[in-house]
Amino acid sequence: MTQITHLKNLGFEVDFVDDEVVFFFDANYYGYELGLDDFDEFSTANEITEKAMLFSPCCGHEVDRDAMMCPDCKEHV
Repeated sequence: MTQITHLKNLGFEVDFVDDEVVFFFDANYYGYELGLDDFDEFSTANEITEKAMLFSPCCGHEVDRDAMMCPDCKEHV
């Protein structure tokens, strides 16, 4: 899968992938989930993370990007 190799080459750690989505982490342990149809091997790291769902590094819950606060522990992320 070229997209998965591309994510790894951009420095992301791929945790899970199936036929539809990939879950990966960045260097700061933020988690991301993105559909495989939503990016390609030419997408930049910024484009990829902006399209992906964001998960907090503290509790692993989805984060509202406007608030940037973990919904579980209320820590700013």
